[in-house]
Amino acid sequence: NWGHKKEHLYRAILESVAYDFNISLSYISKLFPEFNIEKILVIGGGANSGVWNQIKSDVMGITYRRIEGYQFALRGSGIIAGYGVGAIKDIEKTSLNMDARKSMTKYIPNKENTEAYRGYNKIYRDLYKNTLKKTFDLLSNQLCIE
Repeated sequence: NWGHKKEHLYRAILESVAYDFNISLSYISKLFPEFNIEKILVIGGGANSGVWNQIKSDVMGITYRRIEGYQFALRGSGIIAGYGVGAIKDIEKTSLNMDARKSMTKYIPNKENTEAYRGYNKIYRDLYKNTLKKTFDLLSNQLCIE
Protein backbone atom coordinates (compact mmCIF):
# COMPACT_ATOMS: atom_id res chain seq x y z
CA ASN A 1 0.00 0.00 0.00
CA TRP A 2 1.01 3.64 -0.19
CA GLY A 3 1.92 3.65 3.51
CA HIS A 4 5.11 1.67 2.92
CA LYS A 5 8.41 3.48 3.30
CA LYS A 6 12.02 2.82 2.29
CA GLU A 7 12.65 0.70 5.35
CA HIS A 8 9.76 -1.61 4.41
CA LEU A 9 11.19 -2.11 0.93
CA TYR A 10 14.64 -2.75 2.41
CA ARG A 11 13.27 -5.36 4.80
CA ALA A 12 11.36 -7.01 1.94
CA ILE A 13 14.64 -7.33 0.03
CA LEU A 14 16.35 -8.93 3.05
CA GLU A 15 13.43 -11.30 3.50
CA SER A 16 13.40 -12.30 -0.17
CA VAL A 17 17.06 -13.28 0.01
CA ALA A 18 16.30 -15.28 3.16
CA TYR A 19 13.47 -17.08 1.32
CA ASP A 20 15.91 -17.93 -1.46
CA PHE A 21 18.43 -19.24 1.10
CA ASN A 22 15.63 -21.39 2.52
CA ILE A 23 14.95 -22.88 -0.93
CA SER A 24 18.67 -23.66 -1.26
CA LEU A 25 18.69 -25.24 2.19
CA SER A 26 15.75 -27.46 1.27
CA TYR A 27 17.56 -28.61 -1.90
CA ILE A 28 20.69 -29.40 0.12
CA SER A 29 18.59 -31.36 2.63
CA LYS A 30 16.99 -33.37 -0.20
CA LEU A 31 20.34 -34.08 -1.85
CA PHE A 32 22.01 -35.10 1.42
CA PRO A 33 19.29 -36.55 3.67
CA GLU A 34 21.91 -38.18 5.88
CA PHE A 35 23.00 -34.73 7.13
CA ASN A 36 20.96 -33.08 9.85
CA ILE A 37 21.55 -29.36 9.45
CA GLU A 38 21.13 -27.88 12.92
CA LYS A 39 22.91 -24.56 12.50
CA ILE A 40 24.51 -22.35 9.90
CA LEU A 41 27.85 -20.61 10.44
CA VAL A 42 28.38 -17.37 8.53
CA ILE A 43 31.17 -14.90 7.86
CA GLY A 44 31.59 -11.90 5.62
CA GLY A 45 29.91 -8.59 4.93
CA GLY A 46 26.30 -9.77 4.91
CA ALA A 47 26.86 -11.57 8.19
CA ASN A 48 27.54 -8.25 9.93
CA SER A 49 23.86 -7.31 10.02
CA GLY A 50 22.23 -8.63 13.16
CA VAL A 51 18.77 -7.80 11.80
CA TRP A 52 19.40 -9.77 8.61
CA ASN A 53 20.88 -12.72 10.51
CA GLN A 54 17.76 -12.85 12.69
CA ILE A 55 15.51 -12.67 9.61
CA LYS A 56 17.42 -15.56 8.00
CA SER A 57 17.23 -17.57 11.22
CA ASP A 58 13.49 -16.94 11.52
CA VAL A 59 12.73 -17.66 7.84
CA MET A 60 14.74 -20.90 7.81
CA GLY A 61 13.81 -21.94 11.34
CA ILE A 62 17.42 -22.74 12.13
CA THR A 63 20.08 -21.32 14.46
CA TYR A 64 22.32 -18.86 12.66
CA ARG A 65 25.80 -18.16 14.05
CA ARG A 66 28.04 -15.32 12.97
CA ILE A 67 31.71 -16.08 13.45
CA GLU A 68 33.50 -13.03 14.79
CA GLY A 69 36.49 -11.69 12.94
CA TYR A 70 37.49 -11.97 9.35
CA GLN A 71 40.42 -12.81 7.07
CA PHE A 72 39.97 -16.56 7.41
CA ALA A 73 41.58 -17.25 4.04
CA LEU A 74 44.56 -15.17 5.14
CA ARG A 75 44.84 -17.12 8.41
CA GLY A 76 44.72 -20.43 6.54
CA SER A 77 47.34 -19.26 4.06
CA GLY A 78 49.56 -18.14 6.93
CA ILE A 79 49.25 -21.51 8.66
CA ILE A 80 50.11 -23.35 5.45
CA ALA A 81 53.05 -21.02 4.77
CA GLY A 82 54.29 -21.48 8.34
CA TYR A 83 54.08 -25.23 7.91
CA GLY A 84 55.92 -24.98 4.59
CA VAL A 85 58.90 -23.17 6.12
CA GLY A 86 58.95 -25.36 9.23
CA ALA A 87 57.69 -22.72 11.69
CA ILE A 88 54.51 -24.74 12.33
CA LYS A 89 54.77 -28.45 13.04
CA ASP A 90 51.10 -29.42 13.28
CA ILE A 91 48.59 -27.74 10.94
CA GLU A 92 45.52 -29.22 12.63
CA LYS A 93 46.58 -28.26 16.16
CA THR A 94 47.52 -24.74 15.06
CA SER A 95 44.22 -24.21 13.24
CA LEU A 96 42.25 -25.51 16.24
CA ASN A 97 44.11 -23.06 18.50
CA MET A 98 43.10 -20.25 16.14
CA ASP A 99 39.49 -21.47 15.88
CA ALA A 100 37.31 -18.40 15.41
CA ARG A 101 34.18 -20.36 16.32
CA LYS A 102 35.06 -19.81 19.97
CA SER A 103 33.69 -16.29 19.54
CA MET A 104 30.27 -16.26 17.88
CA THR A 105 27.03 -14.34 17.97
CA LYS A 106 24.06 -16.69 17.98
CA TYR A 107 20.67 -15.98 16.38
CA ILE A 108 17.98 -18.41 17.50
CA PRO A 109 14.78 -18.56 15.45
CA ASN A 110 11.79 -16.88 17.05
CA LYS A 111 9.04 -19.52 16.82
CA GLU A 112 6.27 -16.97 16.20
CA ASN A 113 8.23 -15.33 13.40
CA THR A 114 9.16 -18.69 11.88
CA GLU A 115 5.50 -19.70 11.85
CA ALA A 116 4.52 -16.39 10.24
CA TYR A 117 7.22 -16.75 7.59
CA ARG A 118 6.15 -20.33 6.79
CA GLY A 119 3.22 -19.14 4.66
CA TYR A 120 5.33 -16.54 2.90
CA ASN A 121 7.97 -19.18 2.18
CA LYS A 122 5.34 -21.17 0.28
CA ILE A 123 4.24 -18.09 -1.67
CA TYR A 124 7.86 -17.30 -2.57
CA ARG A 125 8.46 -20.89 -3.75
CA ASP A 126 5.33 -20.76 -5.89
CA LEU A 127 6.36 -17.40 -7.36
CA TYR A 128 9.78 -18.79 -8.14
CA LYS A 129 8.42 -21.94 -9.76
CA ASN A 130 5.64 -20.25 -11.70
CA THR A 131 7.13 -16.89 -12.58
CA LEU A 132 10.79 -16.32 -11.87
CA LYS A 133 12.01 -19.68 -13.15
CA LYS A 134 10.09 -19.27 -16.41
CA THR A 135 11.45 -15.75 -16.78
CA PHE A 136 15.01 -16.89 -16.09
CA ASP A 137 14.63 -19.75 -18.58
CA LEU A 138 13.32 -17.37 -21.24
CA LEU A 139 16.14 -14.92 -20.61
CA SER A 140 18.71 -17.71 -20.62
CA ASN A 141 17.44 -18.99 -23.97
CA GLN A 142 17.43 -15.46 -25.37
CA LEU A 143 21.02 -14.88 -24.26
CA CYS A 144 22.10 -18.15 -25.89
CA ILE A 145 20.62 -17.06 -29.23
CA GLU A 146 22.45 -13.74 -29.42
